[in-house]
Formats: sequence, C-alpha cells, structure tokens
Amino acid sequence: MRAGFSGSNRSVGLMWNRILEFAQRGYHAVSAKPVVDVSRSPMRQLMDRSEFDRRIASLRDSLRADESPDVLRDLESPIAVEARRHAWYQRIKIPNTRAYTTSDRTYHGGDDPGWLNRAGNALSPIEGSLLRPLPKWQYLQNILPDLSGKSVMEIGSNNGFFCFEFAERGARTVTGVDMMVGYIEAAQWMASVRGDKNVGFLCTNALLDLTLEPHHVVFMSETYTHCIDPLFAILRALNLAQETLIIDGPALTYGPTQLNFDIFRDHEAGRPAYVTWTLSDGLLLGFLSICGVEPERVTRFASPMRNHRVYVIDTTELPIWRRRNSYPGSDFLDFGWKMARHAP
Repeated sequence: MRAGFSGSNRSVGLMWNRILEFAQRGYHAVSAKPVVDVSRSPMRQLMDRSEFDRRIASLRDSLRADESPDVLRDLESPIAVEARRHAWYQRIKIPNTRAYTTSDRTYHGGDDPGWLNRAGNALSPIEGSLLRPLPKWQYLQNILPDLSGKSVMEIGSNNGFFCFEFAERGARTVTGVDMMVGYIEAAQWMASVRGDKNVGFLCTNALLDLTLEPHHVVFMSETYTHCIDPLFAILRALNLAQETLIIDGPALTYGPTQLNFDIFRDHEAGRPAYVTWTLSDGLLLGFLSICGVEPERVTRFASPMRNHRVYVIDTTELPIWRRRNSYPGSDFLDFGWKMARHAP
C-alpha cells in the first residue's frame, strides 16, 4: 500500500527557496560554543557491562539453536518455504515453527548489519546480520513507555520486527513506514500470517508524505542518521509524536555542537550508497530546544558501547510551547512545523 505525496514537490521547492534566501542574506549558523546546558537532560544507563555480556551470550545461543534438528525440520515446512520468497533483513519468528526468518544459512548472513546490530564489536558481521535487530531489542525493550492502548509509528520499519513487538506490548494500532518496497512486502506478509489486524505498513517517505497522521509514540532506530537532512528528519518525527519520540542511534558523546558526516560507497559500482550523520548530544539537544522541547524533557540513555545513545523525548507540551513562543524570522522552522497536521 502506498500513501500519496500530494503537494510534496511544491513543499520541497519552497523549502529550498527559503534556504537559498537565507544564504544570500549571509546568515551563518556555525558555532563551537555550547548552545544548551546538556546536564539539564537526565542521563541513565541502558545496562551495565556484565548484563551486556550475558545478553550477547544469549544471542549466540539463539544462533546455535538454528542448527538443531527441530529447527532444520521446521525450515522445510510450507510456511517457512513460503517465507523464503521474501527478502529478510530482520530476525522474526516464523509462526507455528521454531525457525526464524534468518535461520536458513543458505539465504542469509552475507551483508554488513551495521555497528549497533553488531553490538559494537561484540558480534561478528555474520552474527549481526543473522540476529538483526535483536541486539537492539536487548536494550530497547526495558526502556519503552507503557504502550497499552496507544498508537505507535515506526519510521524506517524494515521487515517490521519492532512493529510486531510493539503490538505484543499492547499497542492499539501500529504503523510501520519505510521507502523500500521489498521490506514492506515482507512485513505485510508476516503481519498476515501472524494474524495481526492492528499492524499496518506504508511504503512512503515519512519526511514528505503529508497524509501521515500523528501517533502517540514515534520510534526510529538509525533512521535520521541516513537522511539527506538529519535535522529536518528529527523535526518531522517530532511533529508526528503526540506523547513520546524515541530515537536510537550513534551519537558523539564529546563536544558541545559537533557532527560527523560520512559517505559510504558501493565499491563495485564506485558510486555513493548512503550517508551517515552523527550528532553530538549538545547539537541534538540544542536543536530540540528550538523546536520546542527543553532538555529536561529529554532522557538520554547511555550504552556500554562507545558513542551510542537512546533519546526518549517527551512531546506532550510541544503544542503549548509553540503557541506560547514565536521567534521573529523563524519562518523556516514554522514551515517545517506546518508540514505535519500535529502542528498548531
């Protein structure tokens, strides 16, 4: 299913015209000074190192179970054979079997799953590829808000692993959004065989699709980091989150307002494959503050892995703050706010 893009081309044109106008006036926004007191944002630990090590051992046990006679036999069942028609980049239990979507080694385990799915360097690339995104779920499941009766959206939902977990935790409705057709088709198949009537998936661009409705909780893991404009992606997610926005990803844990930008290339074709932005705590918290979320409403969770953060952002006061505060010359931010129906 694909949602519409009504008005998105005109909106993007207006946005870039505004950027050019600011550039021609000579506006500069480069600063090495702190823009916000980071210590105002509460900091908690995801888990200690011993717990981290125990969970890594548990994940390896899961992989060893893939070689058991029971799982190998279940991989020959009709539903497992049907599952192989889809491209699986996430490890999801195949209903009525003891097998997972990545249990068959002849089909999986050949790509780089990314740093967080390798749990830093604790897992090999092959282990991380087969387990993805269970290494993330090991730390995320303990810090989620109560989802009972809530509507939840995941931006960058891939095959739907987190969406299915949110539904099992009592979410009233769950919407997964991704731009990759193959991911969405696999997720829709899995929802149908699981019998999840309250989980749906949209193949669309969450940044530009103005038909997306706000949800109580919005979640994204390593998503804004790969957008062409990471700050606009964060702003868009804020506009869609009525109560809570959860951001999981790499972070610079040093420096006040800094970022890194990397381009990863397809070595065979020689062309750029994707980009990665990494923001410092200070930069992210500073940007959130001008969007209407003060540091006190952002809880940071530190990981045993270096340069990794989970941000749990309270957005309940966002409409009130925006009605109360209006900055001269803030039309660009105001334009961004109005790109979501949530904005007043």
